[in-house]
Amino acid sequence: MLLLSSVNDRRNALHAQVERWGSEAKRLADAGREVAALDLYRKASDAVPGAPWLQLRTAELARKLRQNDLAISYFRRSAAAFISAGFQKRAIAPLRAAWTTAKEGVPRSAAAFVEISMELSQLQKQLGLPSDAAVTIEYANDALRRANLKEMLELEDAPRESGIPVHPSAVPLPPGRASSG
Repeated sequence: MLLLSSVNDRRNALHAQVERWGSEAKRLADAGREVAALDLYRKASDAVPGAPWLQLRTAELARKLRQNDLAISYFRRSAAAFISAGFQKRAIAPLRAAWTTAKEGVPRSAAAFVEISMELSQLQKQLGLPSDAAVTIEYANDALRRANLKEMLELEDAPRESGIPVHPSAVPLPPGRASSG
């Protein structure tokens, strides 16, 4: 019983500390000290990775500060946390924000963009939004073509190992092969 009490005490202390960091980060951001705020948001987000809204605030501030790789990472973490909590529909917005941010960096971020495109398409398909999934793949292919990249996505079946399930129909085609659709 004493061990359980000790674990609960540590968990409560961590959550209290995270709340303080979050409050201070918000105060700093409101005061225009966004870099310092981002540091605190990151600290809080890393301490509680299952907190989707905290991950989302961190991502949004990172994107505002043009730290796009960091923003993408936290947007994806937010989506994964929403999914883990059973709120799959809420995962669409942060995953779409990660997709948009990665798209802006193509061709440098092409690998992440392809992976996020597949994740977003899978989530949309799982939520009964097959048209949205197809549009995601179509827009991704268009962005890849504009960047003169040969890799194209196609709707097929394929399993994923990441935290966010990917629809089996969104897998990259071999380089140089155009999608049939």
